[in-house]
Amino acid sequence: MNPTASNLELSVTLVPPTPADHWLSIERYVQAIAGHGPAHGLTVHHAPVPDPRLRIAPIGARHGIYPELLRRHTFETQLAHVADERLGHVVPVLRELGLTVVATCHDLMGIILPGHFEGDAAEAARYRESLAGLAQADHVIAITRHTAGQLTELLGVPAARISVVPNVLREEFEPRTASEAWLAAADIPLPPGPRVLSVGQARAYKNLETLVAAMAGPALAGASLVRVGAPLTGAQRDLAARLGVLGRITELGHLGPLPLSYIYSACDILCQPSLGEGFGVPVIEAMACGLPVVCSDGGALPEVAGGAATVVALAGDIAADAAAFARALAAVLREPGRAAILKREGLRRAAAFRPAVVLPQLIAAYRAATRETA
Repeated sequence: MNPTASNLELSVTLVPPTPADHWLSIERYVQAIAGHGPAHGLTVHHAPVPDPRLRIAPIGARHGIYPELLRRHTFETQLAHVADERLGHVVPVLRELGLTVVATCHDLMGIILPGHFEGDAAEAARYRESLAGLAQADHVIAITRHTAGQLTELLGVPAARISVVPNVLREEFEPRTASEAWLAAADIPLPPGPRVLSVGQARAYKNLETLVAAMAGPALAGASLVRVGAPLTGAQRDLAARLGVLGRITELGHLGPLPLSYIYSACDILCQPSLGEGFGVPVIEAMACGLPVVCSDGGALPEVAGGAATVVALAGDIAADAAAFARALAAVLREPGRAAILKREGLRRAAAFRPAVVLPQLIAAYRAATRETA
């Protein structure tokens, strides 16, 4: 796509996570902007200058060091984009430097879901400090309307200072042919089908206990569960063992976008039973690869799915929810016509998250920020 006249001569400095944070999804968010920005007339710079202390410092120390590094950094642009709400504590420093600051909020689950920090009071305090800084940004990007509403309701950010701009879908995610052969050649083992896929973290909000319990239901007796991402916790594995499904779970660990696209293409259905999500990236990745999706109604998932998934309403009871997910998954696995409809609608929905659609929205948000501070 050629840049339009309105997109010319716009430059931004991206403020990413520190090298030691290993926030994979946010690193990929930054990479997507940097990789596709130039094709849309956007010049991208990066901050800060790498510092060895950030690679060895514990998270609490990094939280304090990063703002000071930015204070000493020489910025080549007047516009800075802070990539995640957990970096919001650097926003006041950037504004002190005279920069126009845009900050992205991916979710507010840390103040919405009870027990999100699992008793880590220090992490919870850092999160609250970051959100207070985020609210001071000149303009905030919310990746869904769901999160935009929460920004206004919970943090008091005026709707006029918020733009809804979704995540960018990476080019690797598309339907793959000969996926079984490709994965075998890459020495990535898959169990027998039908295969239910789960992608992402294993933290409490992902609600994997419900998925494990669903796999134990008679409707899914012949199915295997494929996990990509963080390994199941000890408690989750113990639950799977008690329910007799541990032997039907294959954990592949973290995979890059290309092998993951082949996993999506080789499985039969994605299940995302989260209690809450600010977006739910695997839902769109799966759709882009032609994989039917069953997800919960947690957070922004119905909005992101856009009518192209089977949405299961959470009842808040693990037994009831497991039974509901088992029924929904089995219905898609047993009915080729239903699976074909979800595949077709998913591919259509995924098109809305391709770079050519999202980057102009992002640039419009940058433009709005610069107008607000002119």
